[in-house]
Amino acid sequence: MASCSERKQSGSLVAKMAEFVELLESWVREHGGFVHPAVGIHKGDRGRGAFASKDLAGELCRLPPKLLISEKLAEGSMAFGHELRMAAEEFTAAPGLVLLTAFLLHEGAAGAHCNSFYAPYFHVLPKKLSSLPVCWPDDHWLHSTIKGSHLERQVRAKRHNLGLEFALLKSYVGKLPLTWEDFLWARCIVSSRAYSLQSQRCLVPWADLLNHGTSSEVCVRYGLEGETASDFVMNLGQLVPQGAELLQSYGDKPNATLLLDYGFVLPQAPPAVVSLAFQLPQLLETDPALKEKKVFWTRVSKGRSFRKGELLLEVDEAAEAFLELLRAAVVCGQPQGSSCDLEEKLQDPSVEMEALIRLQHSAQQALGKLCEFEGPEVKEDWEVVSQQNCAQALADERCVLQSLVARAKRES
Repeated sequence: MASCSERKQSGSLVAKMAEFVELLESWVREHGGFVHPAVGIHKGDRGRGAFASKDLAGELCRLPPKLLISEKLAEGSMAFGHELRMAAEEFTAAPGLVLLTAFLLHEGAAGAHCNSFYAPYFHVLPKKLSSLPVCWPDDHWLHSTIKGSHLERQVRAKRHNLGLEFALLKSYVGKLPLTWEDFLWARCIVSSRAYSLQSQRCLVPWADLLNHGTSSEVCVRYGLEGETASDFVMNLGQLVPQGAELLQSYGDKPNATLLLDYGFVLPQAPPAVVSLAFQLPQLLETDPALKEKKVFWTRVSKGRSFRKGELLLEVDEAAEAFLELLRAAVVCGQPQGSSCDLEEKLQDPSVEMEALIRLQHSAQQALGKLCEFEGPEVKEDWEVVSQQNCAQALADERCVLQSLVARAKRES
């Protein structure tokens, strides 16, 4: 139970945030924007969100282009913007996120005394992002709760990529005292809040206060409208009753992705993606069909390199692409004649049987790697929530793996 001083501190933070939200809405209106006056921002079951204070329909908010923080704005407002974009395009598919991250750092968005034009927006951004796995300290016990999972693999891959981006930004934002913690905060703010609008990533003040909902819960639609299609507009697609939360969609994503990018999970989400081990086919140089098999493997594997060893591959619930690779590996491991025989062998029942056996083995192997780690007896609130979120994400992985094992047993 929280102490009296903790409750007072919590109440003070809530009051301060309400003040910041009010200042943000005033800022939007002062600069030609619109926010529906019958929408209240306060805490609900999903955390802070937007709620209807009366029955609502029609336009929810409208922001003119000067209030939007687009990647084009970020690039043009920094002396090194264009050069940074060119460099970011060499190693990331989303250079706009790097530009927006640099902009937040350049504008001092994390500071309490920020003087940027966008300061009213920056003040409402969360200052702690401990619910995101990439923000956990390296030696934190929560990492043990996801050990051996596909989620762990995703966290490590994202941390690696963020490390590359950090090194890049340090070489361009040299005049700022850039720390890993500052970068991580700005980068996670951008990746969890940026919209995709006309092929550009963009931060949209106030609109990003709305939480995510499933397809049946979403009541908000958004896009660029106006004479030049440059105003950001949110509309309610249906009548929303008083007291209901206004929800938008962050995309149809599995819980592991929601946790990795946004720091939450849903009771019901799309099936998880899992990591399965795949043994690459091993060919002998003395195999008379070596050349044909290499051509065949290159076609079936869509150019995957032909070498010895084991790969970890991402596999969805259907596992069709994984099974196709397994069939090809089985065929390559058998003595064959011409390339025509190789193609025909893919339809052989014995090949299908062996592929299913290998699928079952890989899925059982992945199940065996998933662990249950309780952690310390005394935990902070954010640790409790994070552990629960991880447990849900891993339960989704386990469900898919068990389904693959059952399918392989049934069909083999």
